[in-house]
Amino acid sequence: MKSKNRIYFKLGNKEIYSRPITPENALKTAATLGIIWIAVVVATLVGWVINIVELVAMPFDPITIEMIVRIVGVVFVPLGALMGYFF
Repeated sequence: MKSKNRIYFKLGNKEIYSRPITPENALKTAATLGIIWIAVVVATLVGWVINIVELVAMPFDPITIEMIVRIVGVVFVPLGALMGYFF
């Protein structure tokens, strides 16, 4: 007999199900996702700030493609975060 507070999935011949959906489980899941979301936002902002610091430290005499991408990354935050962390 299937319980109403579980989610069931059919995988081939097997039927698998989730843990019971209770207010406590929902709260734990929401808290975990919230913490992950905050970590992603903080990591993105740190990379963006590193991008700005690297841009200010660059010499502006020869304008390079990297400099142009960093300038675009100041406005477009995900690009700036990638440039700050990896380039």
